[in-house]
Amino acid sequence: MPISKGEFARRRNVTPARVSQWLSEGKISGAAIVGEGRGALIDEEIACQQLDQKLDIDQRHSGNGLKTTLALPPAAALPDPPAGNTVADRIAEQRLELLQRQNREKATEESVMLGRLCDTAQARQATSKEIARVVARVEGSLTELASAISAQFKLPHRDVLHCLRGEWRKIRQNAAIEARERAEPLPETTGFDLEDA
Repeated sequence: MPISKGEFARRRNVTPARVSQWLSEGKISGAAIVGEGRGALIDEEIACQQLDQKLDIDQRHSGNGLKTTLALPPAAALPDPPAGNTVADRIAEQRLELLQRQNREKATEESVMLGRLCDTAQARQATSKEIARVVARVEGSLTELASAISAQFKLPHRDVLHCLRGEWRKIRQNAAIEARERAEPLPETTGFDLEDA
């Protein structure tokens, strides 16, 4: 029977933060997660099987030194299932899920309308175009800069322009390397909780 993340943490003798960490690392996933978002529950039996397979012996100790308990509690300790899982109850549950999904969709639409959410592909494309415009403008200005420097310091225009283009090339290469290094640790996707927005 699914239980809350807090109850799962209590039964495992770990903190709720540790359970959140297991979820984000994928140590608890798939069929072990019942529902979505903050209200998601954990199927205790499946989650314990997954943890038993995925946790190293060192990881079975929580930060406070307590041993992580992966054994399921005895059947008597489990709460009784709710009375009456009739067809009407299941229909009511499905209607509730539908209403919750519709509310999430409306909240998403409202967040888009208010500018809290945007299409990341469009944002990436617009940002790339703007960066390309700035880079082209700087590169187009090198000739003007070379003219000003050569006139002021009485240097050959061609040599100054050659020097500026070489330095600009180095700056672009270093900036590209730094951008790649900053982007590598970033996740491909990120979550967003509409309730927090």
